[in-house]
Amino acid sequence: MTAAAPVVRLRYFPYSTVGRRASEKLVCAICLDVFQHGDMCGEVPACRHFFHTACVHLWKKSSVTCPLCRGYMATQQSSERVSAADDMV
Repeated sequence: MTAAAPVVRLRYFPYSTVGRRASEKLVCAICLDVFQHGDMCGEVPACRHFFHTACVHLWKKSSVTCPLCRGYMATQQSSERVSAADDMV
């Protein structure tokens, strides 16, 4: 029996340009497009890097590491979570 891959729960938020300089252009490291105000993003909990939601969802299907730093996407807490069925006597 193989262990299931840890579930990675991303934090979702709309990208905001409020408070940023006009010359400051952040880029999604997966698709290389510049983030636009209002773009939906998903943040990796372990390293806090963020990407377009659609991009990071596609990435998660084939990799368990962050596309930017290559650290594991799952935090220690989420990878050690015990299911309710495992907790029953």
